[in-house]
Amino acid sequence: MSLHIDKLKEKYPESALDIGHIQEAYYNLTNYFISIVAKGEFSSKDMFFQSVVNRTNQCIFASNYCLINDLPLPLLNIIRQMIEIYAINEYILSDMRNFEKAFFGKKDHPNSDLKLPNVYTIVQKLNKKEPMIVKIYDEYSGLSHPNSRSVFSVFKGNGEDKDGYKISMSSYSRIIEQKDAYHLIRNIGGFANRIFLSTKKINPLDKYITIEHFKK
Repeated sequence: MSLHIDKLKEKYPESALDIGHIQEAYYNLTNYFISIVAKGEFSSKDMFFQSVVNRTNQCIFASNYCLINDLPLPLLNIIRQMIEIYAINEYILSDMRNFEKAFFGKKDHPNSDLKLPNVYTIVQKLNKKEPMIVKIYDEYSGLSHPNSRSVFSVFKGNGEDKDGYKISMSSYSRIIEQKDAYHLIRNIGGFANRIFLSTKKINPLDKYITIEHFKK
């Protein structure tokens, strides 16, 4: 799966360092996944975090595509999902017994020990450690919903008239501006790396190998 890192750096050259952090997270997560596969025997934690890694790397791949092709709406939803994945990891780290809830539980589980809080509640639990995380999550949620802010964030304007700004309701998305891209790229790399580090803490492996070594 090509991340098209060169295209991303070409489009957002001032964010080259942060784009490098995205690439680093992708390969760290990939090598973690390969190291689980190399074990040969899987525990429930191994299976859970194989899923975590796959979802996160798909988020990274999809977010890069959205940045290159100016697709702000799906990009915001992808980053929201990464925040949720990270929040679940930290929820487990706060009490390892929460792994059972994360893996087997759900909000309406008949077993009270397996009732999982609403994902927004889990995100809010992170606010002490990450004071900006709820604000970022709420901001991206607000822009993703079908309201006036999402209209103005997703569609191109086609000029001004006496009443103000017109909106072109076409399939052409708004160009992601450089100043917005800078923050989005930092958040993608930041949350991807947080997911990797928290994953390693919950499910540490005795041995790590690289994908290059695995292919030999």
